[in-house]
Amino acid sequence: AAASCGVAAGALGDWSRAESSRPWHAPSSASLPTFSQKEVSKHTSADVGLWVTFEGAVYDITSFVQNHPGGVDKISMAAGGSVEPFWALYRQHLQQHTGKVAPKEVIAEILSPLQVGWLDPADAAAEAAAAKARSKDDAYANEPERHPALRMLGVTPCNAESPAALMADSWVTPNELFFVRNHHPVPRIAEAEFSLEVSGLGVERRSFSLAELKQLPKTEVTATLQCGGNRRSGLNEHRKTSGNEWGVGAISNAVWGGVRLATVLRSCGLDLNDDGVAAQLQHVQFEGVDGTKASVPAEKAISLSGDVILA
Repeated sequence: AAASCGVAAGALGDWSRAESSRPWHAPSSASLPTFSQKEVSKHTSADVGLWVTFEGAVYDITSFVQNHPGGVDKISMAAGGSVEPFWALYRQHLQQHTGKVAPKEVIAEILSPLQVGWLDPADAAAEAAAAKARSKDDAYANEPERHPALRMLGVTPCNAESPAALMADSWVTPNELFFVRNHHPVPRIAEAEFSLEVSGLGVERRSFSLAELKQLPKTEVTATLQCGGNRRSGLNEHRKTSGNEWGVGAISNAVWGGVRLATVLRSCGLDLNDDGVAAQLQHVQFEGVDGTKASVPAEKAISLSGDVILA
């Protein structure tokens, strides 16, 4: 497994038009037309409409994609087919602890007016069978155990708050009580298999094992992390929001230990005294094993007196 640094869950039951009382189906949905999967598969662009299916219903999401919290690219991957394989991974779309494959209330409200028809029964049955087969290969099967004191907002992916009653007991949050904010399954990585790939402007492409990183000088930084949705539940008292209803516990403090990013980049040949290279550097981009990306301004990343570390 390699990280890089560079300059519908479960089996689905039978569906029926008689079940149009489901909140994610429009009240008049029983009278909507039927489409084959072949017809749906043609709707993969804004020009002809972006269509997706869910539990036998067909939705035109063209007008919604620009407002999708996860971005246009991700939701567009489902165009022309079922959202269920994607929701099996991004389970924050679904109600949890219910034993049912049902979207969260806010998502149901979005879906309802977007329904344009029904999927042909034979195609719907085939998709249900495929979903049942997918459920046997659960991407979340190897999630780590969580401390029971955490306030769980979601299990798959895990989103959990530090317990409010214990937050003031220590300046540094105990590891097992550190809040969790995940979008994907937790990658299982063996230390011996981990590698960090470095490439980009002004550096030699190089791969570091964990053992090699540990041989570099260690630095410790005390830093607080907070989810942007912390205390969102309080906003719901005034206006309904989307996303997890975080209380006060989506924030934790820790002493992080690791090697300075500037040290790693220098070991890859980056000349921090070369004004020409420095003038061209804009951002250092990071990509995790799970595909999540982030970046920091190069000026901060390469500062020898800065606090950017690979922890």
